[in-house]
Amino acid sequence: MSHYCYYQIETCHQIIIFPFRVTFRHLLRSGHVGDFVISSEEAIAKGIRRIIALTGPEASRALKKAAALEERVKSIEKEKGDQGKAIVELGDEISQASIPYWKKDDLRNILKEKKKSLDDKDRATKAAILNQVVEDVKRELVETPPSDPFIVKVLPAQNNTKALDAALKQVKALSPATSALFFTVDDQAGKVYALSTVSAEGVQKGLKANEWVAAVAKIVDGKGGGKAESAQAQGKNVNFEQAVKTAVEFAKLKLC
Repeated sequence: MSHYCYYQIETCHQIIIFPFRVTFRHLLRSGHVGDFVISSEEAIAKGIRRIIALTGPEASRALKKAAALEERVKSIEKEKGDQGKAIVELGDEISQASIPYWKKDDLRNILKEKKKSLDDKDRATKAAILNQVVEDVKRELVETPPSDPFIVKVLPAQNNTKALDAALKQVKALSPATSALFFTVDDQAGKVYALSTVSAEGVQKGLKANEWVAAVAKIVDGKGGGKAESAQAQGKNVNFEQAVKTAVEFAKLKLC
């Protein structure tokens, strides 16, 4: 069964596409077409597909644009800042670009693999951080049981709030009468995160997790929320030392 294609052309040349054959009208020789680029191809009905092609100067510009985008794809790892965001933005730019269709598909697949590799590496890093943080807190609780009814501590978890949550679960499991507020700082993003858990005894004495993190959030120009037993907040990496000091003073006021 024959599959016919409609066409759309970006220059004055008329192209007619038949099954397995392309012919050009109004040309003395086919070489006058110059560069020829298929920029898109799509189904518009059953058995019918639309091909959009470029010729001449438009096709030459498309080829040059494709070459430039390919170089950017090759050097994407050198981008400073959020590489994941850079990959997504470059992918969007490629999708909108008027370049050869096969090259567009190829470049997007390369970026997809790079994004997957980056995500896999990020997950592995976060898992390692979580395990290290949990083991450090667990060892400290076992070797040096807290003498105070609360703990305020800065953990090297970067932006991994799951690590803070896992560390708080260790406190609840190994020292259930102890309330805790853990901080972490993401230097790259300039943010501070705080998670807290308050024991039943702490709540009875007047310490509430949501009020605890709220006192901290004000100092770091952030916001937080939760309930009496557990809460979290985040803000900017400003006045951080004062925020830690305030967390300690707030807990002492309620519990000591």
